[in-house]
Amino acid sequence: MVAMHFKEFLLAFTLLLVSGVIAIAGPNGNGWDGAGWYVNSNAPNSDGLYRAQEVILFRGPIDQEQNCRTIFLKLYSPIGGCHYFKSKSDDRGR
Repeated sequence: MVAMHFKEFLLAFTLLLVSGVIAIAGPNGNGWDGAGWYVNSNAPNSDGLYRAQEVILFRGPIDQEQNCRTIFLKLYSPIGGCHYFKSKSDDRGR
């Protein structure tokens, strides 16, 4: 009886551990790794918005705009720009 409870506990613990590792493993396929400044691959549309589905993020999150601009100018200029994204579905740059 104790062995059965131990196996259930071990299974539950393993699932929790794996889900935690997946959650903190790093950026998703689009480069999202939390709110902050990112160098992205496209400029704003005519309405000034950045469509999330069109954005490929190269770096981030970077805590300050100036640091983002430095990385952008050294590595990625003239494509894209630096923009602050609050969430994965945030389609507005700053």
